[in-house]
Amino acid sequence: MKISLRCIRRISRIKFRSISIANALFLMRFGQPLLIGSGVALTSAIALLSTPMKATAESAYFYLDRGYKKMDSGDFAGGLSDFNQAIDLKPDYASAYLLRGTLKGILTDYLGALSDFEKVLELEPNNKNVFESMGITRVQLDDYQKAKFDFDKGIEFFPDKPSLYWWRARTNYSLGQIKSACNDLNQIKYLGGYENADDLYIKYNCGASVNKKTVTEMQSDCNDARDYEGCMNYQAQKATRSNQSNQSDSDCDMAGWCIAGDGKDILGMPKLKGWRYIQDPVNRRVGYTEHTTRKHRIGKLEFTLPKMYKVMVRGEYGRYIGRRRIIRWYQEYKAGTSARNLTLGNATTNCTSTYFGSGLNCTTTPANKITIPGKSAVPSGVRQGRIDVIIDCKDRTWAAYENNVKVDGWKKFESRSENGTLAHFFCKDGASKAGLPESDFMELAK
Repeated sequence: MKISLRCIRRISRIKFRSISIANALFLMRFGQPLLIGSGVALTSAIALLSTPMKATAESAYFYLDRGYKKMDSGDFAGGLSDFNQAIDLKPDYASAYLLRGTLKGILTDYLGALSDFEKVLELEPNNKNVFESMGITRVQLDDYQKAKFDFDKGIEFFPDKPSLYWWRARTNYSLGQIKSACNDLNQIKYLGGYENADDLYIKYNCGASVNKKTVTEMQSDCNDARDYEGCMNYQAQKATRSNQSNQSDSDCDMAGWCIAGDGKDILGMPKLKGWRYIQDPVNRRVGYTEHTTRKHRIGKLEFTLPKMYKVMVRGEYGRYIGRRRIIRWYQEYKAGTSARNLTLGNATTNCTSTYFGSGLNCTTTPANKITIPGKSAVPSGVRQGRIDVIIDCKDRTWAAYENNVKVDGWKKFESRSENGTLAHFFCKDGASKAGLPESDFMELAK
């Protein structure tokens, strides 16, 4: 019996490090399952999960499979217990050590995770899938020199895997090896990109010296742009921009989210001071999410949550809660169109004979014509939009409104989704909602 490809893909999304859940929520699409953590996915665990074994109640695989399902559902204590049972039944079961190490990493037991990953190599010295997980664990323990060795080994086996270069770039930067870090980030570009790699490229000031190859890439990116000169100027600024925009920020996590300080964002607009935000210079977008400083805990995980409001619906408070986000982006120029006429069908002629057939009377009806109005040109410039996500605590449904216009919902949400997590903390009783501030979202008030 083998774990399904779907399970393999799901385990590859499990991530290390406890950070603000608000960050993870903002990056997700509405209603998707919640995965706690940041950085990159630990994909190493998937490769050892293909060992056939009869899934009986007494088999190690039975407990491994059940433990994985518990871990995936958020039952970390249950998952850990089952992984322990699998190892008790089969002490040389490398897959069990790998999954248990992954779970220990989620629970921030990095020393325990490292011990399990080292056990995988002890059991299978030629295992090539454990190095990324081991390196990420060492980064959490600030053991950058050994982490670099792990990522070097991983890249030997998987030279086309962007996440390995991403982690090695961060490790090289921590070791003061800036040039090596920038080389890794450039390699990611050639491999097709990776999440937050461009943010690190700017933060590490990798584009301070623009070489001929970089200019060629800029020209290629701007060839189809309506404003070629403006595009080249922007690309050059992006390549040489340092991390000045983040100098006044604080509490930045590994995914690139920071608490906004003074100053302006990359779009030239004043930051929403105190909000958690992330910048995407490649697509010229900035996202803000309002959050609280109150710490919540699940086991050893510590995190903050988005700031929630009680929402008036049909004149009453108590059943609905909501949160808000701000999105900023650069709107490219779009040319307008002229009005045009469209002919539908053909003209028709109907004739009737006169008295005793001495002649014909004919009437011609022209074809129908409609006018399709033109569209005005869309000027270029920075735009800003507000998104309100409203949660119905009773029906366990949610909807999203962009600038007071519903764009999604009402839809059911699962307990493990982002909205399910917020409902768990804020929909427990009326008193909980009564303590929330009132939302200024009034689209459903009447």
